[in-house]
Amino acid sequence: MSDHKPISIIIPVYNVLPYLKKCFDSVVAQTVPDWEMILVDDGSTDGSGKLCDELAAAEKRAVVIHQRNQGLSQARNAGIQRASGDFILFLDSDDSWDPDLLEKLMQESRRSEADLILFPLLQEDEDGNILPSEAFLSPGLYSGDELLAFLCKENIPDLITSVNRLYRRDLWKDLAFPAGKYHEDEFVAHRIYRACSRILVLSGPKYHYLRRQSSITGQINPIKIVDALEAFLDRYEILTAEEKASFGMPLCRKILHYYLTLLDLQKALILNHNHVFLSTKRYLSDRIREKPKDFSKGEKVAVRMPALWQAVHQIRHKKGAKP
Repeated sequence: MSDHKPISIIIPVYNVLPYLKKCFDSVVAQTVPDWEMILVDDGSTDGSGKLCDELAAAEKRAVVIHQRNQGLSQARNAGIQRASGDFILFLDSDDSWDPDLLEKLMQESRRSEADLILFPLLQEDEDGNILPSEAFLSPGLYSGDELLAFLCKENIPDLITSVNRLYRRDLWKDLAFPAGKYHEDEFVAHRIYRACSRILVLSGPKYHYLRRQSSITGQINPIKIVDALEAFLDRYEILTAEEKASFGMPLCRKILHYYLTLLDLQKALILNHNHVFLSTKRYLSDRIREKPKDFSKGEKVAVRMPALWQAVHQIRHKKGAKP
């Protein structure tokens, strides 16, 4: 009998001791037995790494990788390199699955022969209460180009996250998560869609996504915004000329929104030394030249003379006027 496991489940682990066993148990409880679980301990300091070893010792389908803390991207990348299955799923170590998740996904994979299968997240708080969910796509079969268009035009978080999908492993042959970046899912989503011919979207929310209070912050981080802008610019670059003409403007509006938010947080003098900010500024300048009527006077000033826009913006804030 072959030891080959068709499904590789990659679980990055970092300081999640109270949640890890529930996550682990939800995989062990799957009605499909042929899988391998790869726990990547990313330098945990709370005992999570030790618990990984203890859990894996009792489950022959589980293996543990220990590494120094390098962040979520590098933990996932380590799992991808170790994976031997025909399919890959990512599972966050504080989340869990319904017992029939893998069974349903493999049935749909055989039926559809899809390169990628998406399913919506079921968001819950720490008391088990179901939280309002964002809109999702209608179930059905899509092309990769269609999903790329939705990604650029719509604001649907489930189109971005990496955990709510079953990948054919060869999609990751020449792709990895960006090391040391926030918004790591934003960097890979468009490239995954571009590589797919057939994508199946399901309606069943089988992934239980824990919205932890400790992970929610109201503080906007300029570094996160810069990383998001870098991902958006990369997304624009892979679009064909026809796609840019068709749905490039919704993506442009998203980039502009992040650009203005960044200007509101950081002085232009500092930003002018950031290559991503300067690339964003050049990108927006080009779009303004192409379609000047699509931008307000204030937006044009923000791109062409960011320091002036900031000064006016601050004056309006002091006066209590609407920006």
